[in-house]
Amino acid sequence: PNDPEVHHKKGSRKTFWKNMFKARFNTIIRPVSIRLIHPEQLQFLSDEGFFQFVLMHEICHAIGPRVVKVGPFKGSPVNNAIGPEYNALEEAKADIAGLHSLIYLMDKKVIDRSREKEYFVSYLGSLFRSIRFGLGEAHGKAAAISLNYLVANGGILYDASTKRWSIDFPNFRGGVEKLARELVMLEGDGDPAKVKEFFGRWITMTEPLSNSLAAVGDIAIDVLPKYSIRWE
Repeated sequence: PNDPEVHHKKGSRKTFWKNMFKARFNTIIRPVSIRLIHPEQLQFLSDEGFFQFVLMHEICHAIGPRVVKVGPFKGSPVNNAIGPEYNALEEAKADIAGLHSLIYLMDKKVIDRSREKEYFVSYLGSLFRSIRFGLGEAHGKAAAISLNYLVANGGILYDASTKRWSIDFPNFRGGVEKLARELVMLEGDGDPAKVKEFFGRWITMTEPLSNSLAAVGDIAIDVLPKYSIRWE
């Protein structure tokens, strides 16, 4: 749960099922990426790169403003102040704050810096998976924000001639930092009008994105686990 009250009372501990990560990567992200990402960057696609991004995403749900810092809603829980759009904003913040934190940990040599391209390209592949949930769903909205913003502000490239996407490695870090700042400020301000304006600008189905989604329409959107109890 992303509810600040739940975090305050219970913390934000998560449990990860790595077999689900691999299933999601191998049956969805990899085949989608093979069709949509530039062939030269597919060498950097990996389930471990995807896992590291999601790990930091989940950790960063617990990082950032929990209450509004300024204005008429000052002191109110961020989700109450922002209203219905909070979930999508929080997912976008967790995505980008997670990437920003991953970069920080690489620079501090906590995480292997030599795998930087692996992390970034695997993140790009995961964006298409999330956007396929639709622009009416929180994760789909969040991924559309990240993709469109980073295309416009540096970090992601689209080649109209090949209809392929790629990471602009020299500019990716700067684009992530800029977007992280905007998302955290939106949460701290707690102004629903500002959030609506921001969403109106960046949650859009561009023609390249629409064509790309059509090109992977036959690939599954998600995987469903089958649970069973195995007695020792």
